[in-house]
Order: sequence, then structure tokens, then C-alpha cells
Amino acid sequence: MRKVRSWSPKKKVAAAIVAFFAACFLWALFVPARNPKLVRKWKGHADRVYFVAFSPDGHLLASAGNDGTVKLWRPDNGKLLKTLKHADLNCLAFSPDSRFLATGSNSEGTTKLWQVRDGKLLQTLRHYARVISIAFSPDGHLLASASHDDTIKLLRVSDGTLLRRLEHDRVNSIAFSPDGRLLASGGKDGVVRLWRLSDGKLLRTLRHGNWVSKVTFLPNGRFLASAGSSSGSKSVKLWRVADGKLIRTLEIEHNGEAVYIVAFSPDRHLVASVGFDYTTRLWRVSDGKLVRLLRCGSAPDAAFSPDGRFLVLWNDDGTVELWRVADWQRVWRWVASGATLYRWVQRIEPFLHRRLGISLFHGLEPLHACSVTFSPDGRYLAASMSDEMIYLWRLQK
Repeated sequence: MRKVRSWSPKKKVAAAIVAFFAACFLWALFVPARNPKLVRKWKGHADRVYFVAFSPDGHLLASAGNDGTVKLWRPDNGKLLKTLKHADLNCLAFSPDSRFLATGSNSEGTTKLWQVRDGKLLQTLRHYARVISIAFSPDGHLLASASHDDTIKLLRVSDGTLLRRLEHDRVNSIAFSPDGRLLASGGKDGVVRLWRLSDGKLLRTLRHGNWVSKVTFLPNGRFLASAGSSSGSKSVKLWRVADGKLIRTLEIEHNGEAVYIVAFSPDRHLVASVGFDYTTRLWRVSDGKLVRLLRCGSAPDAAFSPDGRFLVLWNDDGTVELWRVADWQRVWRWVASGATLYRWVQRIEPFLHRRLGISLFHGLEPLHACSVTFSPDGRYLAASMSDEMIYLWRLQK
């Protein structure tokens, strides 16, 4: 009788490991992916692409690049429809009906209003400093342009008439109320101002603190949220619009590090804060409770999906992550080409510089997303890249 040779314990462990990785490979090969699928990528500009934005109807994707152009694309096939020229862009916005596009410039201090159908320039608003924020009214009849020249200019979209000029010291952010009757502005003077649009009257001045970085109305229009700094710390304050009463103050703490991004969920029930401690923290607006702490890469940014079900984070270390809000599980992670090598170099750079005086980072920069945005229906995710490319993913059910 032939003797059967038994495996040693070490061989059994090795075989089990091989079988495990083989099973993982077969699963990845034959089981359909549930994560976002890359639909296409295409060269967007002659220089890095700073940001992208979908039109409200989802039929167009606008991209702004460091080459001084704004380009309008069909996201379904990547076809270029129009190229608009506006240098050093800082912001852009589509009108609610997707018929118009507004762009704001840093160095030129101008806001331009374009007709999307034929790319015609309809009007140019001139400021004396950088344009920091632009917004269309909910009905699309008005365009507001805020600049660091301490002014907010209101333009009638239909004929390009400048209706009025409001003043706010170093204004940072503007927002229309859901009914379009009020405009809120927040600035580096630490003040939130409420304006009545029918006659431009200042209705209320709300003291937030040292400075205000963002203002937004809650969907019901009864409350206004402001984000900024007060008493040396970052905070979000909730105000009642009717009488300007402070309802709640949410103190945001990031281990003593600065907070540079604050993003609200669509229903304004959650606020995401991004800090220089490489974390994103989710807070519940109703009681100020910290809901979740997410550890990120360097210099992260964040945005909620239109339905509030997902949060996307992107970092300058070359990663994009998608988190499910219901259980705060990371459902997808994309790593840019060369990002792994870059992080490895990051780890050994201090040693080489200290011992040998060698700097590996000179001229080295990983591919990373400059901005990421959801389509209005939440089915697609678009990203502008530092390598002049635009990426488009389709989210799986």
C-alpha cells in the first residue's frame, strides 16, 4: 500500500493563505462590482482643472482650468460643446433652469454672465478686488456677485441690468433664501447681514464672532446657519430668520488645529468639518453632538450627495473616498496613479533629507482630485484632476 504523506503545519498554513487569496481573486473577477464604476476620463484643459460642476438638469458638465477657460461638456459622451474665456477663475454657478452660467475671477475682479445655449457673453460685472462668491436666486431672475471690494452686486438676468449694490466688509459668502425674498451675507468682519431684495434694505445684523466663512438657509427658510470663528474657536450658529434670535451654537473642535472646510448636508441636519488634523468630523446640528470622526489623508475636502446618503472626501495625497451616511461605512476608495509611491517617498523624505541632504519632493506631485461633485440625480461623480484630466464615475445601486 502506498504511504500517504501528510503536510507539515507550516505547509498547511501556507496552503490556506494561497487558497484565501485565490478566492479573493476569483471573487473580484466574477462578482459584479457594487462600487462606482469609471465611465470615462478625458483631457479637459491645457493645464490643471480646478473645479467641475453639473448643470441642474444634469445635461452639462462645466470645468474651469488654469488655462483661463471654462469648458462645457456633455457628460454622457465627453463631447466638448463650448469654450468660454475667463482668466483665473475662483467660482462658477449655473442658473436653476440651466440656461445661464456665471463665472467669477480672482485677478480680474469680474463676474461674467454667459448664455449656455450659444456661449454668448451677456454681461460683465466689474469689481475692484477678487470675486469670492456668486449665486443665482431660486427663480433664476437675479444673480448676486460678492467681492472683497466690500460689495455685493445684484444683476437682473433677463436684461443684464445692475439693480443695486449692497455693502459688506470683506464679504466671504452669500446665500438666497428658499423663497428668493432675502439675501444673507457673511464676512471677515464676523457679521451676518440679512437683506430684503425688493428694496435692498438691511433688515438684520447678526454677530457671529471674529469672521464668517459660510452662510446658508435651511430648506424651510425659517432658519439661517452661519459657519466661522468665534472666541478663538470654529463654530456653526443657527439663527431664527424672523427675529434674528440665536437658537444654537455648535462649537467645532479639531484637536486645536484650524478648520478650513465646513459643508452642510442637503437637509442641513448634519455639518461636516474638515481640519488640518487630517480628520473630517460630522456633527448633528440639532444638539451639537459629534456623530462620527473620519480619518483622512492630507488636505481633505468634502461634499454630500444631493440626497444626503453619501459623503465624498478627496485629498491631495491622491485618494477619493465615498462614505455611506446611514452607517458611516466606507463603500469605495479610489487611489490615483503614483499616489502609493508618493506616500512611500513622504515617509522616507525626512530621513534622507536629514542624513544625506537629499530632497525627493523637488518637482514631485501626485495625481490628485482638485474638486469632486455629484450629478443632480446622484448617479454620477465627476472629478477634476491635477493632470488636466476629468474623470466620471457611475455610482452602482
